[in-house]
Amino acid sequence: MNKIFSIILGISFSGFGLGILLHPKFYDSKHDYYYDFSEIKLPLGSILIVIGVLFVLLGFRKKSKEYEIKVLICPTCNEPFNNIDVPDRQCPNCKSDLEDLEGFYERHPELKSSRDTPPSPRAKKLPISPLRRNG
Repeated sequence: MNKIFSIILGISFSGFGLGILLHPKFYDSKHDYYYDFSEIKLPLGSILIVIGVLFVLLGFRKKSKEYEIKVLICPTCNEPFNNIDVPDRQCPNCKSDLEDLEGFYERHPELKSSRDTPPSPRAKKLPISPLRRNG
């Protein structure tokens, strides 16, 4: 939504700047105002066009890396977090430094093996009921 707003705002600024360059005199009959930008049409129109182009470029630019959502994980308590939720990159539970989830289990194979162990045989399994059709 912000990209669309930025592009529309940029086109509007550029349009106003171009309008001032081409037609510097404006009369508003409803309010009986007469505007004459003839003396400042070149700097004002140029500034508005540059601002408009900057807004359009801002709308089309790629997503900044600082706003990219990455998943971080705590090596101590194995809790995942979004990087937006923890700006200091420290676990809110145990205060240890968080690491990127990508490649985490390759760097810490001991945690992968403990996490992928099958459940104990004493774990209770619930019976699966067949699906019933109405009909």
